[in-house]
Amino acid sequence: MRPSEHLETAATPFASSVLDGPFDGVARVEGTFPDWLRGRLVRTAPAIFEQDGWRANHWFDALGMLYSFEIETSNRVSWMQRLLDSEVSRAAQRGRAPYAMFGTPIRRSMLRQLVEPIPVSTDNANVNIVSMGSDWVAMTETNRQLSIDPETLATRGHVVYEDGLPGGMWMTAHPHFDVDRNVAVNVGTIVGARSELVVYEHTPGVRRRTVVGRVPMRRLPYVHSFGLTRSSAVLIAHPFDVSPLSLLWSNRFVEHYRWRPEQGTRLHVVDRATGASRTVEAEPMFVFHTVNTFEQGDDLIVDVLAYRDPEVVRRHMRIEGLRQGVPGLLPQLTRLRIRPGRQRADVEQLVDGGFEFPSIHYRRQSGRPHRFVWGAAIAPARGDAGGMGIVRVDVERGERQSFAGGSFTLGEPIFVPRPGGTAEDDGVLLSVGADNAAKSAKLIALDARSIEPIAEATIPVPLPLGFHGSFQRSAR
Repeated sequence: MRPSEHLETAATPFASSVLDGPFDGVARVEGTFPDWLRGRLVRTAPAIFEQDGWRANHWFDALGMLYSFEIETSNRVSWMQRLLDSEVSRAAQRGRAPYAMFGTPIRRSMLRQLVEPIPVSTDNANVNIVSMGSDWVAMTETNRQLSIDPETLATRGHVVYEDGLPGGMWMTAHPHFDVDRNVAVNVGTIVGARSELVVYEHTPGVRRRTVVGRVPMRRLPYVHSFGLTRSSAVLIAHPFDVSPLSLLWSNRFVEHYRWRPEQGTRLHVVDRATGASRTVEAEPMFVFHTVNTFEQGDDLIVDVLAYRDPEVVRRHMRIEGLRQGVPGLLPQLTRLRIRPGRQRADVEQLVDGGFEFPSIHYRRQSGRPHRFVWGAAIAPARGDAGGMGIVRVDVERGERQSFAGGSFTLGEPIFVPRPGGTAEDDGVLLSVGADNAAKSAKLIALDARSIEPIAEATIPVPLPLGFHGSFQRSAR
C-alpha cells in the first residue's frame, strides 16, 4: 500500500506513511508522565487516500487505520499502527469500491444497481473507537461496525447484533454512556417506507439492543451525534436532510442531502422512560458534535458546536479542499435552551472563537451542568496563540485559553481525570499531533487546568489527522 501521493504536495496532516502491516516501537519521551497515568490511547483515522487506481474524494472516505500509544511508565511509551482490515480496504486493493461511501463515487455496474438498488454501506470504520465492556468497537456512520483487539490492533470481524432491529439501520459513531445505569445509548436511522430515528440502549459488551423511543421522519437529517440526560435523549434535526427515496440511487452519500435553511432546526426530545417525544424549533445550523446536555431547573440545556451551514462537510473536507491545507473547523460553542411549554429554543453563543472535537470530564459531568470544555482549534481564530492547538473554555466566565501546537497539528484532546481528584478540571489532556514536514508525530499530555505541556512522546511516523479515540487505564 502506498502513501497518498496526490496530497503530499500540500503541507497537510492527511498523507499517511503507512505502507503495509503493523508498525510499532518505543517513543522518545520528553518530560514526565504522571505516576497515576498508565494505560492505552487507541484512535482511528482516515489514512490512505489512494490505492491501486482507487481514490477517496472525501476526508471521511480515506481508508482507515488504527494507532495506539501505551503509557507504560512515567518515561516509557510504546506505540503501534495498523491498517483497518475492512471489506472496503480489500476492495480498494483491487481498484474497486462497490460500497456506499460518504463523498466518493460508487463503482457499480448497471446490473448490480438493478439487483441491489440500495448499495451495501461502507465498513471503513475510521470515525471513532470506543470501549464496550471487554470489547473495543471501531465505528463509522453506517450499519457496519468492527470489533478490534486493542493490544494488537487486529480487526476481529464485524459486530453482529442479536435483536429485532433492522440490519441496515445506520448508527452514529458517538454513543453515549449512562454510567449510573451501565448502558450505552445511541441513535439509529432506519430508511424505508416508514423512515424514522430510533433511540436504543444496551449493556456495553452485550449485542442485544432495546428500543427507547422512535421519531418518524419524512426527511432524514444527517445525524452525527446527539444529546443525553438521565431522562431524555435530544436528536438534532438540522436542515441538512434527505428524501429517503433518493437513497435508492448510487450517488455519493453526501450528494443526496440538501441544505434547506428556511426549514430551521428541529430538536426532538425523547423521554427515555416512556418513549414519547416532543419537537422544538431553533434557527438553522449545522452540528457535528454535541458538547453536553443537562437539566437546569425546568429548562433543558443542549450545548453544541454549531456551523452556519454544512459547507465544511460538503466542500472543505473534499480532496480539493484538503489540498489547501487543514479545513477551518471553527464552529461556535452554542447553547440551546429548551423551556417548558415553548415551541422554540433560545440560542446563545457562549464564547468567541471556534473549535472542534469537544471534550469534558465525561464520567462526572455528562448529563450534568459542566463548567469546562476542551477542544482542538483547527485554524484558530485571531487572537489565539497561533498554530493548530488545544483550547480550554470556562463556560461560566466566558473565558478561553489556548495552547499552540507549533508545527504540529494537534487533534482531539481526551480528558483523563486524576484518581481521587475532586475538581472538574483536575486531570490531563491527551492529544496526538503530526508534523508532516518533519515526518514525525507525538502524543502530548497537557495539564487540563493550565493547558501547559507535562510530557510528550515522539515517534518517527507522521500519523494522519484523525477524528476520535478512547483511553483506557491499565489494570496493573
